Amino acid sequence: MERTKRAWLPEAARIVPIAFFTVVGQLLPLGLEGRYWALAANAVALVLGLVAMRWRRRHPVTLTVALSVLMLPFPSLWLVSGWAYLSLATHLRTRATVLVGLLVVVCFTLGTVVESELPTPSDVAGAVVLSGISVVALGALGSYLGSRRREEAAIQARLELAERQQRLERENAKAEERNRIAREMHDVLAHKITLISLHAGALAYRDDLAPDEVRQAGETIRASAHDALAELRMILGQLRQTDGGAPAKPQPTLADLPALVEGHREAGHQVVLDDRLEAEPLQTVSRHAYRIAQEALTNAARHAPGTPVEIVIAGGPEMGLSLRISNPLSLVAATSPGAGLGLVGLEERVDLAGGHMTAGEVDGHFVVDAWLAWAPA
Repeated sequence: MERTKRAWLPEAARIVPIAFFTVVGQLLPLGLEGRYWALAANAVALVLGLVAMRWRRRHPVTLTVALSVLMLPFPSLWLVSGWAYLSLATHLRTRATVLVGLLVVVCFTLGTVVESELPTPSDVAGAVVLSGISVVALGALGSYLGSRRREEAAIQARLELAERQQRLERENAKAEERNRIAREMHDVLAHKITLISLHAGALAYRDDLAPDEVRQAGETIRASAHDALAELRMILGQLRQTDGGAPAKPQPTLADLPALVEGHREAGHQVVLDDRLEAEPLQTVSRHAYRIAQEALTNAARHAPGTPVEIVIAGGPEMGLSLRISNPLSLVAATSPGAGLGLVGLEERVDLAGGHMTAGEVDGHFVVDAWLAWAPA
């Protein structure tokens, strides 16, 4: 109901002034002159003309021509006819606009002549000039409004297209990150299962093992099975179909982070690594933490080259693993296509791992804060 009311408000804002000025300027004089039949006929024509304006966008040419012809017996319709012509000029940019405009001038002039009992040449000339100026002004205004609307529609279409492309890029980045995580865990899970198979085979085929060796092999099998189950829980939620094979080399973990930092230092970047971990996390968590630090370093080198970067890693089994990578904002930020998609992938990785992450400006620094559970839930 409220939506219908709002839709009618602009229409009422057009109808009321036209009806008011037509009644005051055209119909009221007929009543004062005692021409009641003419008053009634023009009033009916006015109502029908205003109702017909509902179809001005669907049939602009037909409606304008019909209202123009009706001005011959009912000159009081000139305001309604002018509104129809304005709508025609707004929606069409063809020769039909000019031809219909000439028809409006002719019909208005003839209607004025018919309405006047003894029209003089000056009356005819005045009607031609008045209607001609009105048609030119309405045509120019309609053309301007139409151009503005088409321009706004084109801008809106471009904005919607850009929004769809950005949404697609974000979804692609998330899917790519899921696939990369799945490939990483494929390697680790295969490694764990291989260890289980090897130690189980040793227990099955070797009867010369000492009790301590049997216990050690059993403990290795137990630990490997526990880690493999943890990996499998994450694979079931994250695995997506990929078009490439599994990576040939083991995926990096936090143990490889010092080498990554050193590589950035050798490239001329200032990187400080502050490792406050109380213990070594599971490989799954360690891989995620490494990827977060790697992407944050890459972003800093790309968007704020030359600024120092600080990496703080802390946590333990009780509090989880937290990372904070920060660098001062560059005065001239470098931009590149696809900027920000790496962070989208990191957010997806952290979310799938059951953690949380924020990235943005804090006190003049760009800060990436991430938290990961010490062990998968």
